[in-house]
Amino acid sequence: MLGTIAVKSLKVDCIIGCLESERDKTQCIEIDVAVEGSFSSVVLSDEPQDTVSYLDIAQVAKTVAIEGKFKMLETLSYHVLSSLFDCFPITKARIEVRKPHVLPEAETVYVVLEMTSEDYRK
Repeated sequence: MLGTIAVKSLKVDCIIGCLESERDKTQCIEIDVAVEGSFSSVVLSDEPQDTVSYLDIAQVAKTVAIEGKFKMLETLSYHVLSSLFDCFPITKARIEVRKPHVLPEAETVYVVLEMTSEDYRK
């Protein structure tokens, strides 16, 4: 049985961006991340060790964003997904990273990336 565990609108203060002014101070980004995997064990056991914790998913995303100090949202997204595959037995992951208030005419800018276990092995 496959299922999805997700975290929506995780707010992270981190260094992100190409402009010199973006390299000097943190900005608040928002991250949505979802992972797919087997729910076969947890639905029968009702035990937290038989699933992927949303707390752990959020911590991986925050750590990668804060420590990475990336220039590009695409690169940040890729590294979060790769880290999730490194840490958890998942088959698919999707991330959306938003950088609000960058463009005065837009509410937010964002990048969406998906990775399967097949993509990760390459």
